[in-house]
Amino acid sequence: MLKRVCVLLWALSLPGLCLAAKPIELPMPLGEQLPVEIIEAQQEIGVVVPATAQNMGMQFGLIGALIGSAVQNSQVKKAEEAVVPLRDLLVGYPFNQKMQDALRAKLVSDGISPNPQVTVMPSAWEAHDAQQKAQLPPQALVLTPSYSVDNQFTQLTVLVHAQFVERSVKSNGKIKVVPRLTRDYSYQFPMSGARSPEPIQDWLALGAPGLAAVVDRGIQQAADMLVNDFTAESRVAWNAKVKGEAVNLSGMRYTGVPVRQGEGWSWLRVGRGHMQTLLGLEPLLAGAPLPAAFVPAAAPTRVAAVEGAAGDPASTPAEAIATGALDATAPMPATEAAPQAPATPDAAPATTPADVAPATAPVGG
Repeated sequence: MLKRVCVLLWALSLPGLCLAAKPIELPMPLGEQLPVEIIEAQQEIGVVVPATAQNMGMQFGLIGALIGSAVQNSQVKKAEEAVVPLRDLLVGYPFNQKMQDALRAKLVSDGISPNPQVTVMPSAWEAHDAQQKAQLPPQALVLTPSYSVDNQFTQLTVLVHAQFVERSVKSNGKIKVVPRLTRDYSYQFPMSGARSPEPIQDWLALGAPGLAAVVDRGIQQAADMLVNDFTAESRVAWNAKVKGEAVNLSGMRYTGVPVRQGEGWSWLRVGRGHMQTLLGLEPLLAGAPLPAAFVPAAAPTRVAAVEGAAGDPASTPAEAIATGALDATAPMPATEAAPQAPATPDAAPATTPADVAPATAPVGG
């Protein structure tokens, strides 16, 4: 009996082994005017619950599966309730729009396309419906962004799930979809150091601006990882032999082939061929300020306001006075009216930037 089970498991593993061993060969670039479909899969930060209870229950027949499913549902419900304070901090955070902006800015590349045609799908259901109705192009790069925390609040993840697919219509009218490449670009922020008794408090301590800054950085890094993976240099690594390498970040060891590294962060290539993923890691220290890379550019200082008010007679001094940058009792510099140029009836009016027609964006832009 044991021998039969081993033979069955070996047979079932063959397709996966063959898929992993088959070299990946994709055009360079993927397309001159490559259709890119961005699917908006979520409207708020998600919470990931491992399916451990459900998988364990399935090992004990129907009754075990029912019990495991009930435990799993209970864990999901508790996680959804626990993540509410985090979602409240991110109310109004435009994750989808920021991700789309980052992708539109970075997808124009030698490895992906010089002129990508971006289409946004408002939901996974609409994308599936359009595909079944043969309304989508025969070849496309399909991107599904998401962001989430795990149910133990140990890390925050920004992920782009990418598929380069080929579509065709079968004789029965159904759509056949063949994924030429499927890959996750996951940028993770593990929370390290002395954790609070309630781990979510370490994230809430960042406040709304801090939490938004973390997600912003994850968006930029995940998009960079995606684009970098299609360069000529990275394509060679798709089929290269995996080496036993690792990096150390904040006292933790992470296994993978280093792709790019900076102060406190690293990109790792994990797996080989079709089973490969790109993992970005940037640990955060609980209770500590965010690194400088997360902090947005500072607003103009009061000194700059004073210099602007003193150097530009046309500026409004009331704004500087309201902020305390100028003394309301101080005399203002005298100004002289600029000489008027003689009117020229036949001269064409000057064109301002607002009069210039906007450049035509790709489809879906």
